Amino acid sequence: MRKTRHYFYRASLAIVVAGFCAMDSARASSLNLDFSSSGGTILDSNGVATGFTARMPGTGTDITGNDTNLVLNTTAGVLQMHTSPGIDFSGSVGLPSATVVGVNLSSLGFTGANDFSATATFKNITNFYLNPDQLCLVVGTDGANLIRAGFINFSQFHSNAPAGANEMFGVDTVNGGDLAPRFFGASVGDTMTVQIGRTGGSWSVKVNGVDRMPNANADGTGAAAPPTFLDTASDLFVGVVAMDVGNDSPWNADLDTFSVSVIEEQTKPEITSQPQKQIVNEGNPATFSVSVTPETASPRSYQWTRNDVPLDGQTSDTLTINPTAADAGYYSVIVNNSLGSVTSSVAPLYVIQPSGTFSVNFDSADGGITDSNGVGTGFPSRLSGTATALPASDTNLFLNTAAGTLDITTTSSDYNGGNGLDVNENLGVQLSTIGFTGAQDLNVTALFPQPFPTTAMYDQFGIIVGPNSLAHTRAGTITFATKERYSENVHTNDAGVPINDGGQYFGFAFDSTIPMNVLISRTAGVWHSYIDGVQWDVLTQPTYLNTSTDMFAGIFAEDVANGVHKVVSVDSFKAQVFDGPKLNVSIAGSNLNFTWNVSGPVTIQSSTNLADPNGWTTAAIPTSDSASLPMPASDHTFYRLGLP
Repeated sequence: MRKTRHYFYRASLAIVVAGFCAMDSARASSLNLDFSSSGGTILDSNGVATGFTARMPGTGTDITGNDTNLVLNTTAGVLQMHTSPGIDFSGSVGLPSATVVGVNLSSLGFTGANDFSATATFKNITNFYLNPDQLCLVVGTDGANLIRAGFINFSQFHSNAPAGANEMFGVDTVNGGDLAPRFFGASVGDTMTVQIGRTGGSWSVKVNGVDRMPNANADGTGAAAPPTFLDTASDLFVGVVAMDVGNDSPWNADLDTFSVSVIEEQTKPEITSQPQKQIVNEGNPATFSVSVTPETASPRSYQWTRNDVPLDGQTSDTLTINPTAADAGYYSVIVNNSLGSVTSSVAPLYVIQPSGTFSVNFDSADGGITDSNGVGTGFPSRLSGTATALPASDTNLFLNTAAGTLDITTTSSDYNGGNGLDVNENLGVQLSTIGFTGAQDLNVTALFPQPFPTTAMYDQFGIIVGPNSLAHTRAGTITFATKERYSENVHTNDAGVPINDGGQYFGFAFDSTIPMNVLISRTAGVWHSYIDGVQWDVLTQPTYLNTSTDMFAGIFAEDVANGVHKVVSVDSFKAQVFDGPKLNVSIAGSNLNFTWNVSGPVTIQSSTNLADPNGWTTAAIPTSDSASLPMPASDHTFYRLGLP
């Protein structure tokens, strides 16, 4: 008889798209293209109609016949877009030769006051680009007044990873000048979906589901800057563009689908995308979201609930939390407008509990590495390859138990080049001491509570994860002209010299007057960094860390330019290791006793035939974190966790 079964699940995705069509109804007029057939009036390089019917005013005036930047592939169902060379909306450069193709909303009944929505999905984004090339969905009146969103390429900041430097962005253009650029997020990868819409006067801009509304701050922490200058337009153009801004790196991308709808009648809330089940490691972000039809009237209100209890302050279309066991349960959202109300389907949240945890909060002496007074800081280890010249009672450390902080004075050092690492401060824990053997998931968090001190060029502090000083990933703050969020990878080249393997910063400050919370996680081999809840991934994955059988996780602080040393305080630190969902069973007399490591509405399922995927049935619905069942009659009974 098998005693232990691990939970497993499968996900499937079905996409159904229409061919080229224009559709009218009492509620919306739409254009939907999947490029499986020809239509429209804009011709590709072979003289085949692409499905589009217009060019953005002020663009493409030099294109009088077949457009050499377009190839319609009806077999693959894509429109291949070659870059328009040298085009740049900011400054209105190269617009007469630019391929900006789409549709005028007036052809769909738009009169200026209507709401509308537009979506474009691109795929096969695998080329190597040079800064600042762009692939965008565009909405505007002409080439000098518009909003666009998609990706912008910053490969000059990431010379080791040009393909990963295609970052989500959104920007307004007014009178030929760009305003309120929003970028510095995650790479779009090889597939990108862009959505721009207006509902009840409120604009929405998303790239791969992530808000990219233009913003007073490039990282999105300032005031939103929607394109309200377009609200008085009696007609709008909606289309797509691929741009080789520097005229130095032509490339291709495939437009997979394009759709735009003009709303004629608004309705009560109608949900199109329901919240989905979440299974996350404790402390990692869990996100629920809901989407409604473009016809859903504004203003809209949202109220998220857990187990039917309203959650304070959770009143947007997206809910993101970093859950503990207490947060597990059933989540749903109520959507309201003046015409009615609807409640979403229920989505469960399951929280996997760590198999090993190291935590310190500096409220009392706790052994390990000692501070300047010989008091134990609570940290048992230092990063391999660092701190070999530091004294036993470290003069750079002071455990302030009254404030509950560990105060660290920075030292002159630099990982890139291996300079000064003999005095570099990296305090933490070897993850092997909490059960890490190499394959498990992990996460590491730290809180830096005080406003950041004045710093000099390149100074850095935050959290670090890796086996040694020559191979790691880290995240926190770096100072250029101002203090910035940053994440970075370091490993050695073929000659054994430490090199930077891609970073995420870009010269824009974030709020340095509030505490900084940093999280680095690895789940199923994929790494993410978060700073104050904002995803701030290095644009290349530190895959070289995935072969390590032991890793260090800790705090780092360095004064790279050997300026005035500063004091950095840390309030708390936690490192956790996760084995994945597990069901454990033991025999007690005539019963089987079950325990598991997942918080949430789990069930115990059983089967006597593993060859039958539909043969699993619910054997128990536990009300606590353990369950007991009578010994089964069959000698071949299998059990697993059910996470429906």
